[in-house]
Amino acid sequence: TAMRAVAICLLGLMAGAEALAFHPSTNHLSIPRKPIFANDPMRLRGGGLIKMSISSLANAGGLVTSAAIVGGMNAVGFVITAVTGTHLVTDLIGTGAFAVSSIASLLIGQGGGTRAVVSTLCITSWSIRLASFLFLRILKTKKDARLSEVFSTPLKMMLFWFASAMWGFVCLIPHSMLCFQREEVAMRGLDWLAASCFAAGFAIESIADWQKWIHKRSRESAHTLCSKGLWSVSRHPNYFGEIVVWTALCLLDASGLRSRNEVFLSLLSPAFISWLLISVSGVPLAEKKMEERFGQDEDYRLYKANTPLLVPNILKLLRK
Repeated sequence: TAMRAVAICLLGLMAGAEALAFHPSTNHLSIPRKPIFANDPMRLRGGGLIKMSISSLANAGGLVTSAAIVGGMNAVGFVITAVTGTHLVTDLIGTGAFAVSSIASLLIGQGGGTRAVVSTLCITSWSIRLASFLFLRILKTKKDARLSEVFSTPLKMMLFWFASAMWGFVCLIPHSMLCFQREEVAMRGLDWLAASCFAAGFAIESIADWQKWIHKRSRESAHTLCSKGLWSVSRHPNYFGEIVVWTALCLLDASGLRSRNEVFLSLLSPAFISWLLISVSGVPLAEKKMEERFGQDEDYRLYKANTPLLVPNILKLLRK
């Protein structure tokens, strides 16, 4: 399954990082003299060895930094929720970890140049906006119905925080590697286009969240289907915006990486968030909830039949 594939990739990544000697003072890796797979060589047709170029893989310093910060913050979140049972800190810690990790990677790695600074500003702004929005929302509602079942047992609670840590770590892979690049790649036109795409995705996600929040807070519309604004051209514009955000950031960061292996590894970020939102926790849960609430409503059936699931109908929006 997709989750197993991601887990295998991450385990292999961390095993490779552990086999290297990372020196924080110089921000570089020293490769062991003995090949990691020396006892099990893979031979070419001509009899030569296919040597695994560890130096061309992701810079372990950035990944270790990200894993330590994101994992540590989510571990703290697990302890707090295990002791208190509160729902207040889940999004604040889980989403806030993105900003803390991205800034720490920039300061510790001191690589990537202007591109890394732009990437950090993008991730931090996204993290602060979403974390504060979700925190203010939970302050109003006090409880998150989605978490009541998840926090019913310590094991489920642990799995929730593990998934939250995986979410942060995998999404931040391109940025984590970029900040530890010793050679800066200057920003070009396509890179600024990627940054503009991030801004567009950020705006779509933010506006969609705000429109849905206003709809729910209104006494007249609280118990009705939200089908205005961006929600009139997509049933899940907020998730579409988030996928655009991480796809754009991947394109921006990957252009500053020095090897194909790092670029391929960075693709895990948009692939993971797309899979998570489209197939696991985002769209499926939201669709199920809407079906339960409005499934017998004729207006909802028309809305569902005429409105795209994810990608907005731009032509319909322009006509309006």
